[in-house]
Amino acid sequence: MTNKQREAFEMVLKYDNQENIDVVLNEFKKSDEPLEDFIKEVYPTSVHNTGGGCLVTVAFLDNKTVAVVSDEYIGVYKDVDAFYNDEGNNCLMGAWL
Repeated sequence: MTNKQREAFEMVLKYDNQENIDVVLNEFKKSDEPLEDFIKEVYPTSVHNTGGGCLVTVAFLDNKTVAVVSDEYIGVYKDVDAFYNDEGNNCLMGAWL
């Protein structure tokens, strides 16, 4: 886990008002998994093919928004449609990993 990944994941957990942020982050720190895989242990997810061979993991957050995770970026959107229809202004918060 890189510091960027940790900071980005912490940002999402805070946005989602998670109560056990420190516990989850400590588990992530001990894990050798990439963020895209680890987030599947915390939230219900599905994998989407965005076209051109790009796969993203969509995590369904407790606050009814979604976090879209790739190997390079994590972004929070109102819903999956907001992600697919984004023209640069639909991302509620995001970070490059």
